[in-house]
Amino acid sequence: MFFKWSLALQSTDITKLIGKPVSDEAIKNWLTVEGHQLPVLKEDEYRTYIESPEQGFSVIFSDEAIFLGNEQQPIGAGQLFLSGVFFYSDGLDGYKQFVGGLPKSIKFEDNNESLNNKLGTPEWNRHGEDEVLISERWEYGKLKIHVTYNSSGTIEVISISEPDKT
Repeated sequence: MFFKWSLALQSTDITKLIGKPVSDEAIKNWLTVEGHQLPVLKEDEYRTYIESPEQGFSVIFSDEAIFLGNEQQPIGAGQLFLSGVFFYSDGLDGYKQFVGGLPKSIKFEDNNESLNNKLGTPEWNRHGEDEVLISERWEYGKLKIHVTYNSSGTIEVISISEPDKT
């Protein structure tokens, strides 16, 4: 499987790769096309990121011991696994807005009510001290969709990830 990663990138292109090791051919092809090196963990960390601010997303790679729940394996001894992706709205943290299609027809203009219509009742949510809704999370097959809202109540960041097994 090989994806042409460009501004036409769809969220399904990335979500199909979540849970795969960096040794997977599709991930290696993507890294080559984008000009990225294989991700490397910094000392004392178990996650690393590849950021694409111009395309509006960043991907997360997690250490095998944490991602697969191998408690006996030292961190850094195994492979890295693509464990998730963040899709950004325009201007947040210097990112352009992700312009590809998102799962379940999600749009950055969606609010809590429209997302609940599209995704159902969230499994979790968080409110601020002023009771304003900050974020929500839904199951999406083996993955989780987590949405953070901005002050106007629309989507600021969407993350899709496979939870670590630890």
